[in-house]
Amino acid sequence: MSGIDKILQEIEEEGRAAADRITQEAGEKIENLRKEILEKAQARCEEIRAQGGRESRGILERGASGAELLSRRMILEAKQELLAELLRKAQESIYQMENHEYFALIRRIVAKNALPRPGELLLSPEDRERLPDGFEKELAGLLPEGGSLKVSSETRDIRGGCVLLYDGVEENCSIEALFSAGKDEMTDLARSILFRED
Repeated sequence: MSGIDKILQEIEEEGRAAADRITQEAGEKIENLRKEILEKAQARCEEIRAQGGRESRGILERGASGAELLSRRMILEAKQELLAELLRKAQESIYQMENHEYFALIRRIVAKNALPRPGELLLSPEDRERLPDGFEKELAGLLPEGGSLKVSSETRDIRGGCVLLYDGVEENCSIEALFSAGKDEMTDLARSILFRED
């Protein structure tokens, strides 16, 4: 199971309540948009019918087709906005975790990405300040054989997560980088949860 899968599992548990609320809001927004579009289309159709004749039938058909296309586009845009908001809130929820939960997540990220050789672990200045006692020792038991990580006094300009440094080569394991790398997978998962067809 990849680090992204584990993060997704955490996010799914922590974000379910937010996802339910967002899903309900999106459903209401979509329904309101649909009603508004249908009302406008019906009003326009009534105007066209009043004009009568063969030409009005053609206009009516084009108007209905256009209204349907507009409705589909607006629904798609609403879904895309909802998915982007859900991912933003999921990422934000990681930054809001309690220390013990947050550093448990950092340990899982490190265990997934550590190499079997000596290296350094770099954190943000804020995370470096709140690092729990004994964290480096806890990491030692999670690393592959031959691997070791020293928590560096250097920091990186990241909001959360870490950077692994091996022989001058950095592996960006920041929360932002992990979300960026797994964006398509997380979007597909969120889409399947929020918009499943029953």
